[in-house]
Amino acid sequence: MSGFRVMSFLSRIFPRSTGFDPFEGHARGAEAEAMMRAGDWSGLGRLYAEQAPQARAQMVHGLGMVWPLDRDLSVDRDTAEAKAVLGGMQVTLAFRERGDLRGDDVPPEALARMEARLADAERRLVASSNAQPDDPCVWGWLIRANTGLGGDRARFAFLSERLDACSDRCLTADLHRITDLQRKWHGNQAQMWEAVARAIDPLPSAAYLGLVARGHIEDWLWYVAMGDDAAIAARFREKMQDNAYLADLDGLDGLFWRTLKAEGPDSAPEDKADRQFAHNQFAILWALLHRIERAKPHVAAIGPVPMALPLGYLGEDPTEGWIDLRQRCGLPAKA
Repeated sequence: MSGFRVMSFLSRIFPRSTGFDPFEGHARGAEAEAMMRAGDWSGLGRLYAEQAPQARAQMVHGLGMVWPLDRDLSVDRDTAEAKAVLGGMQVTLAFRERGDLRGDDVPPEALARMEARLADAERRLVASSNAQPDDPCVWGWLIRANTGLGGDRARFAFLSERLDACSDRCLTADLHRITDLQRKWHGNQAQMWEAVARAIDPLPSAAYLGLVARGHIEDWLWYVAMGDDAAIAARFREKMQDNAYLADLDGLDGLFWRTLKAEGPDSAPEDKADRQFAHNQFAILWALLHRIERAKPHVAAIGPVPMALPLGYLGEDPTEGWIDLRQRCGLPAKA
């Protein structure tokens, strides 16, 4: 692989150093952070329970980005919701410990810290799942922990089945499963696409088409950004400009907008969290393809605060990258 780096805030650098919102626009992010700093973990558990799955995942990820890596997270609480919050935070913290290096380049001490956090996350999340087995966020975080701990295939199959058994869906949980199946972790690109196809059949909502857009981004990441083979990278770049390939993506984008229109405007916070996920995937996919006219409506819909990833694939600094993309779209630098 090349020396590709994702983003500084995915490594050990404190996320606030970039001026980027670690809660990625979550409406209750400031409230959650205040509770965390006050040590009100039971209150955070209640706040978690009040939200729909994707909003839960977004909030907990933000907490994990805010918590300093040099501080222990040894606190524990009895409720399933608080255990889910703490376990999910540990998953985010674990991958921050790992940093953004390719697998062979991760220092042994960083890997040890990552694995220790993931083992602790598993303990908390299993306890949470025993009490509330219908929470898709918990199963998604357990899949992510398993990915970082070696990707045991039997355990992955079990966790995937439990995720599918949930009565509700969580885009981040599905993304964790798709990520595990990529070649950069424990599968290959064909397996990733099979998982994407299953996630959208039947289509739960327009937002789930964002997983398809993310699949195309991950193909670019593997074949171009992370690849050692210049010939393979060149062929994929050619594919990205192929008329048939672009026509398929035009069709995907059109389906997203038509389905979104049929669903109507945002009616609840969960609608916003899900739709923001999708807009972020489409915006960055079109930016990578230099189809700014297609990216523009998604960028406009995102507003002032994008998601850290996949924005990070555009460059090193998220704040500057977002301003640049907005300006390329003919939008004000700040929404």
